[in-house]
Amino acid sequence: MQPVLDVDTASYDDIYKSLQAIKQAILHGTEMILLVGDQQTYERLFHLKSKRNASHRWLIPLPGEWHYVVRVRTLF
Repeated sequence: MQPVLDVDTASYDDIYKSLQAIKQAILHGTEMILLVGDQQTYERLFHLKSKRNASHRWLIPLPGEWHYVVRVRTLF
């Protein structure tokens, strides 16, 4: 998929814009989506989900690419 342009992890508005693009592009028929990001992205995703759980039930934020890679590699 093409990335959402002109956004970063510095603001809640950018994170929300990215989530809207993800939701519109791939949510149809999907119950949940795991989103992995750096610590700042994880914190923003977590707080948005906490505040707007009804509209973000599909979202499962995971902390940090490094932590994700280490845990996935230990599983296999």
